[in-house]
Amino acid sequence: MTARRTFEYVTKFLKKYALLIIVIFFIFLSVLSSKMTEKEIINSNRYVSEVAFEYGFNSKENFLRAFKSEHHILPTEYKLAAMAAYQRIYPVEWL
Repeated sequence: MTARRTFEYVTKFLKKYALLIIVIFFIFLSVLSSKMTEKEIINSNRYVSEVAFEYGFNSKENFLRAFKSEHHILPTEYKLAAMAAYQRIYPVEWL
């Protein structure tokens, strides 16, 4: 296969699937951002609004809506549940 035919094939492929590639890319970015915010909420003592603005949300309300639609609970409830699960796995033993 010549370089010209390869270029034509790649160009044809990109024209045909450009919209699908773009949508998949934005879904990937959304999932990645969601996972990073989950980790940040659990592992830090920062306010939810600080985390929301750091990861590109325009407002705290938009972030809360997006988080709740994915996890079915609010970020603060998510953090409390994660802390409770951690304490069940690693209980503090009192002397």
